[in-house]
Amino acid sequence: MTTYPHEAGEAEPFVPPSLAHLDNPPTFHLRWGTPREKERYRRVMDEEGAVQHSDEAMRAELTRAMKALFTPDEVSVWEGRAREFWSAVDAWGEENSKLPAAERIDFELEGKDLTIEVLEQLARDWRPYRLMQADNNAHTRIFGPAINSVIVERYENVDVEPVKRGRHLTFDCIVAVAEHIDAIARRESLSTLPSHELSLTCLRRMFLDKERE
Repeated sequence: MTTYPHEAGEAEPFVPPSLAHLDNPPTFHLRWGTPREKERYRRVMDEEGAVQHSDEAMRAELTRAMKALFTPDEVSVWEGRAREFWSAVDAWGEENSKLPAAERIDFELEGKDLTIEVLEQLARDWRPYRLMQADNNAHTRIFGPAINSVIVERYENVDVEPVKRGRHLTFDCIVAVAEHIDAIARRESLSTLPSHELSLTCLRRMFLDKERE
């Protein structure tokens, strides 16, 4: 493996647990999510064209689909059922968010299965909604690498030459790094993807450690 040293700073080493058994495991030196890193993260998301539509916007688009594809009688029935369903989902989510994982309750609502079936069919049939969902899916794919690119200061024992813009790794570089370490995991027949372990750790360092900002 090739080591590419970079500036030291206050970054702390992290080895993906799934690769820790290797003689020379990939090692990442991670920053904390200071306001400067968070601003850089937002910039990367903008540069990569990340767009995210809110639940409210997605639901409004499904309502437009309903009015365009259903008869007036069908709209009078299903618009009310959809709003009841969404309101119940929101209340359930808020209630569960306050409970420990072991105490969370299942979502129950009379007629929910049919309502879900109707809404899913609308989602498949209405192109504007599909485009919005594609935006959200792309946002999810971009989110992890964007965070990693600003939290990972440098790495060792990863055979990908680093490319930086200023003090941060580029988006394409960190994507290549993730592909490389996952390829190692596949060769080792591991069930855990080290890129996921890295992303989770970077996410925590970006947002969850308030004392280090």
